[in-house]
Amino acid sequence: MSKGKMSAGEFYSITSNKNIALYGIENKDLYKANVEEFKKIYEVNQAVSKDIQGLLKTLNALEDKVTQKSLKPLNLTQS
Repeated sequence: MSKGKMSAGEFYSITSNKNIALYGIENKDLYKANVEEFKKIYEVNQAVSKDIQGLLKTLNALEDKVTQKSLKPLNLTQS
């Protein structure tokens, strides 16, 4: 599963003690192309993840200087 060769549904059907029916509906060529595109997007996401976290940290640090107090409750980036 970690290598992208098994779906979550397939994994669940193997590890569950329930009788799960699986049906293949993908076109093999389209499926392979989709997997390759997913891998590219995943790699880009990993590459920019630290940059995004740094940007969010900077924006949060600047919040008091650039945000009106009345608008602070609307900040959705706070966890």
